[in-house]
Amino acid sequence: MMIETENLTKRYGERTVFRDLNLHFQRGNIYMITGPSGGGKSSLLNILGLLDDRFDGVCTFCGRDVKQMTDREKSRIRGGQIGYIFQNFNLIEELSILDNLMLPWLYSDRKDYTFFRERAAGLAAQFGIRDIETAKARTLSGGGQQRIAAARALLADPPVILADEPTGNLDSANAGIVMDCLYRQKQRNRLVIVVTHDDRLLPLADAVTELHGEPQEENGSLTNML
Repeated sequence: MMIETENLTKRYGERTVFRDLNLHFQRGNIYMITGPSGGGKSSLLNILGLLDDRFDGVCTFCGRDVKQMTDREKSRIRGGQIGYIFQNFNLIEELSILDNLMLPWLYSDRKDYTFFRERAAGLAAQFGIRDIETAKARTLSGGGQQRIAAARALLADPPVILADEPTGNLDSANAGIVMDCLYRQKQRNRLVIVVTHDDRLLPLADAVTELHGEPQEENGSLTNML
């Protein structure tokens, strides 16, 4: 298993967001995390992406207990093994599209600028992103910024892709581009975990984790979709 959780529980003060999640994520599959707003979907994704270690229970990444990792170790894993598509894009608006796409290069162990530059251009073409050297990120629509965020997550060719509402700002045509990209990552034996409210994505899923949140017994369930 690439990522596993055992009795995973997340609380914010007195509020329990989810409780006792036992989940198993392996490469070559797409997993969807669904449920109502406030049910803990993004919180779970942050834990799986090594962005949050304030939880009860166990989360392991490639067999290693996340809580036993140093901050430096987690940072290296995030930089080289995890591609994260953020819901709020996390772009630097005054930088060019190319500079935003190239941000993972700064954190990668592989410092081959030419390789990453060519890969950025290829991903931009794949996602229908133009004028990458001259256009600023701030000049794009929400849908355009979403596609940049998705392309950037793939720049370092990570084995794990985590996506928080990757089609939330996209029309059907652009959502189709992202969906096709995620499916191709699965075909390349990548692990893809997606938080979504978008029913268009569900046919891609090998399994769905539905988080009900505190009002419905604070737990989640895993439904096999194969």
